[in-house]
Amino acid sequence: MALPWRATLTICVPRWPEYSATKMANPETVRKSARFRRLISVFSHKLGILSAGFSLDYRPWSHAILLLSRRQCCLVNYLYAPIYTHYGKYPDDRIKKIERFLRSRLYEEVLERGTIQGSVLKRREILEDVALLNGISSPRLRREYRALYEYLGKHSAGKRWIVALRSPSSSEDWTGMRYLLHEFVHALLNENGLRFEVGGNGWELDEGLCTYMMAFLGEEDLDAKVKRNSLGVYETYLKEARKWRKILAGCRTPAQRREKLFKRLTTFHNHLRTRFPDSETAGSSKSPVPNHVALQKYLPHATQT
Repeated sequence: MALPWRATLTICVPRWPEYSATKMANPETVRKSARFRRLISVFSHKLGILSAGFSLDYRPWSHAILLLSRRQCCLVNYLYAPIYTHYGKYPDDRIKKIERFLRSRLYEEVLERGTIQGSVLKRREILEDVALLNGISSPRLRREYRALYEYLGKHSAGKRWIVALRSPSSSEDWTGMRYLLHEFVHALLNENGLRFEVGGNGWELDEGLCTYMMAFLGEEDLDAKVKRNSLGVYETYLKEARKWRKILAGCRTPAQRREKLFKRLTTFHNHLRTRFPDSETAGSSKSPVPNHVALQKYLPHATQT
């Protein structure tokens, strides 16, 4: 299948303490990197198919792909992922409780193999959130966080999005690492302005749509029976994906699918604006969701078909 694009990807692996010079020079690490590049090439092809199927623009040059350790992925995800809302709805609330989180059972659970996967971050927001690190009381942890954010900023210059991925261990089955593709699908949706979540509202729609698109590519079984785990998020992904399957069932062309997606996006954001009208505290950590003006700051502007 001929596709009207050529992917140019830059993959960076950090030289942190756990990535010592000796380990980086190990032949297995070099071989792993080559295998990873081949896998990325396969995923790029799949993203091209997906973009054609939904009439979306695929611009791989707009995002940087960065490999991180499990702990580094966890530190980045902690400020933004929905599973950490117990520690605050917004990054400026969560950062004050980071040390308590790192001593929790939840932290131990998310470090287990197969749990911490990756995230897609807007580079501009990452740079803006550097100021939040001053809220960390531990000097050691603050330095660790700053080094991580400096790395993210340095290796994403000129990009709009950061695709931060957990670096797989040599013992993992690389061919079955669907979570990598899951994050790239998020990047594709974000780049096209298809981002529902605002201030903790609507993340289920984003994850459900991403999971539906994985199924569109034959990478997910939406009717699979899964055993509930302690984090309990994958069940939500499947439930929301099945809703998207129903919504898009009558669409026969890429243009129809695109139109349906953006109509749902506009309807959802209009609902948020009605539910949370402008107020003096809207858009701050005291408000459940940013107001109409703040919505324009936090969301991509491409909400038209």
